[in-house]
Amino acid sequence: MPKLKLDIVFALLCIAFFCFTLVSSLSWDLPSLLFVWFAALPGLICMGVFFARQMKQMRRGDNEVPLQTGQPPDRDAAALGWSREEVMFFGRLIAFLAAIWLLGFEIGALLFAFLYLRFKARESWLLTIVTTAILAGLISGLLGKLLQVSWPEGALGVWLGL
Repeated sequence: MPKLKLDIVFALLCIAFFCFTLVSSLSWDLPSLLFVWFAALPGLICMGVFFARQMKQMRRGDNEVPLQTGQPPDRDAAALGWSREEVMFFGRLIAFLAAIWLLGFEIGALLFAFLYLRFKARESWLLTIVTTAILAGLISGLLGKLLQVSWPEGALGVWLGL
């Protein structure tokens, strides 16, 4: 029997979280309901596709992930059974959640998007700034003003009394 991979466990946890979120939000007011469904439905679909692909790969017995051209495996991550890309992904995910917790969703999401686009995706300054500005418009304009979603304050603002 093939060994259960961390990817599959993560996908199952995400699917359970998205399903719980969708079901528990049914009694909410319309703006909050639309916001949650706007985020949770695509997430559920993506994780469902990812889970199906991982299960198909596990059934085939194709557990080996080919290395990118000429990159030696990372020794520390390989000892845990994780690739360098997986470690970096979870590091970015934890940084994103920490930024939202410390700075609030509006500032944390924008800061993270800006830093990711410029330094990880290595996009041009123009594209990074334009994309971040569009995201700011969607967050504050569409979600904040039109749907009247109120974002909780960040922990740093509460601590400093801002």
